[in-house]
Amino acid sequence: MATATGSNAAKTARGLIDKAKSEHRDLAGALVCGAVAAILLGIATAPAKPGLVQLVLALAAIGLVIWGYLLVARSGAEGEWKAATVVGAAALGVLCLAGVSALLGWLA
Repeated sequence: MATATGSNAAKTARGLIDKAKSEHRDLAGALVCGAVAAILLGIATAPAKPGLVQLVLALAAIGLVIWGYLLVARSGAEGEWKAATVVGAAALGVLCLAGVSALLGWLA
């Protein structure tokens, strides 16, 4: 009896892992894009006199935000998961931006 229950739990776990690898891979990528974009924006806005490097970082951050939204649109997940990912990416971005700003302010 315990073997059948353990087997069902293993099948369920394998199913969830496969779903995360396939359907939700794009959603995880969107979260990463949001976090990296916020970090790049934090670095780009730190100097008092921005130059060409800061322009390139800001453009890269904009590209990452667009790429993140395209990943959400491409995902085969349900609408609720997509909405939660966009909100989560925004919240994660705010936390990363605040962290980078505080770190760069502390280092200066």
